[in-house]
Order: sequence, then structure tokens, then C-alpha cells
Amino acid sequence: MLQSSEVETIYSEEAERAVLSSLMLDATALEDYDLAAEDFYRTPYQRIFSVIQELTAKNIQPDLVSVGAALRDKGQIEECGGSSEIAEIACELPSIAATPHHAALVKEYALRRKLHTLGRELVMLSANGETSEAMQRTIDRVLQPINQG
Repeated sequence: MLQSSEVETIYSEEAERAVLSSLMLDATALEDYDLAAEDFYRTPYQRIFSVIQELTAKNIQPDLVSVGAALRDKGQIEECGGSSEIAEIACELPSIAATPHHAALVKEYALRRKLHTLGRELVMLSANGETSEAMQRTIDRVLQPINQG
């Protein structure tokens, strides 16, 4: 059984880095992947992904230079590991053909983390004597964005 401290293992760093790397090479398929920044587990990867989305929305290819500059302008470059980390991510693309699979892994792990959190919330509500209606509201709140996606 998964312990609460093990929720941190519910992600794939390799898949997250592969997606970011792929998008820095070619962001044209960004909308095909149905990803959001919060689907990435690590905060630096969430920030990098957000910058990629912003640049793409401005019709700017989010390559190593533009992503680094945007993060620097936001004062987030060091929080993301610095220029060398951005360069490392940009250069480690395993296979662009596998990017849809990697994006699906990122999405799957994000869903698992949300469901894990929901389970923990329900246990706490139950232990605190909350009503089934309160627990149902919690379930609906968590599952609504999942069901819409």
C-alpha cells in the first residue's frame, strides 16, 4: 500500500523532461497533448511549461534561448535550475515520436496524484465525522475538472 510520504513517487521525471524537451524543439503539437502546468509534479517544470505555453500563444518558438530569456524576465531562471538546467532539458530529447506517450504518462501521473489527494481528504473528513454530503462535495470538486478533461 502506498504511504502518504510516497505520493512524491507518483510522477516520472524522465517523462516530464522528455515532454519539455520535445516542446522546446517543436511546440506545434502542444495543444494535442492536453497538458496543464499543474500536471507536472516539480515546480520548476510547471514554470518551464507555463513559459512554453505563453511563448507559443505569442507565436514564438519556445527554444532554449526564448525559454531561458522568458524565465529570466520573470525572475524564475534560478528557481528552474539556471540556464544550464534549461539547456540540459532542451538537449536530452529521447525520441520526438514518443512524445505523445510521454505526455500521456505526465497526465496519468497527475491524475493519480489528484486521486491520492482525494483519498487522503476523504479519510480525514470521515475521521472528523463529516457527513457523506460533505464528502460527496469534496469528490465532486476534485473530479469535476477530471471529468471535463
